[in-house]
Amino acid sequence: MYHMNNTVLSGHLGQKKSRGKTLQRFFWYLMKEDINNYVNACDICARNKPPHKTPKAPLGKVGVGAPMDRLSTDIIGPLPRTPRGNKYILMVSDHFTKWVEIIPIPDQSAITCAEKILNKVISRLGCPLSLHSDRGSNYESQIFNEMCVMLEIKKTRTTVRNPKCNGLSERFNKTLCRMIRAYLKGRQTDWEINLGCLVAAYRATPHESTGLTPNLLMLGKEVRLPAELMFGSVFNGQNEIETYGEYVENLKERMLRAHSVVSKHLQAAAKRQKDNYDAKLSFQIYQPGQPVWLLNEARQEGRCPKLHNLYEGPFLILKRCRSEYDLNSHTRGYAKHVREVQTLQKNG
Repeated sequence: MYHMNNTVLSGHLGQKKSRGKTLQRFFWYLMKEDINNYVNACDICARNKPPHKTPKAPLGKVGVGAPMDRLSTDIIGPLPRTPRGNKYILMVSDHFTKWVEIIPIPDQSAITCAEKILNKVISRLGCPLSLHSDRGSNYESQIFNEMCVMLEIKKTRTTVRNPKCNGLSERFNKTLCRMIRAYLKGRQTDWEINLGCLVAAYRATPHESTGLTPNLLMLGKEVRLPAELMFGSVFNGQNEIETYGEYVENLKERMLRAHSVVSKHLQAAAKRQKDNYDAKLSFQIYQPGQPVWLLNEARQEGRCPKLHNLYEGPFLILKRCRSEYDLNSHTRGYAKHVREVQTLQKNG
């Protein structure tokens, strides 16, 4: 088995190919099991062979109960530079109402993003309780974090190699790009022209998860569309309010009713999404004391990453908390905390 797997003329090609080469030349009872066990125990194979399926942890849940509880932000671009000098789109969305703000910006620097979010979003809608983003240098910068500290906003971020953690933003980015393409005529540098109308159309459309429009949930009313001005609306002239007090009471009652409906819809949507996601799960749970390999993410100047071992170790699992692990290396004498189960692979 050593000569069929380990030598230079064998190539460490894995279980199936090692079995095939061996079967052409030799045979013994329980040969398949012996070769599989031998290859599984090979350190060189373990360090350099990625898993056939990327491990996925069960889908988590982040609850929101009111507008501005949680905002997400992301950057679309780079796009062709417009005559106004803009090359990116800064997107901010509210998790409860699905309200979206899109702001064309010339660059994605930290100071530009912080200034636009402060003056274009927070100044009009108020401070959110939390703000979620990817791990881009603009969002991880000192100036952006200082803005969050000053306004008492809890800053959260996606996990490494997992853009699905910012799923609301990622889905809207695809929707917005599709809308821009549909109305883009002529030069690609004209993508900025219809942005205001496109986001207005999105806000006036019922969202699949809530069943209501972002306008109603954020503004407390539906906005009047051009079609209603041209052809009239079945709601015109109805429910007229005589006093400010009556308007406030009716608005409060409508919003409480709408928020109650949305909360139920969001819970149902979250359960449906989790069931669909977890149905395709390939999640390995590691127990304390179990040996594992850790994805080698170290980069050294002058060394080619393609020629690095894919994994380092082996490590021993010390403790598990959900999908996070504490590891210890007896051979190297240090410990590590791993937040992403995707970076682990079982030993043997």
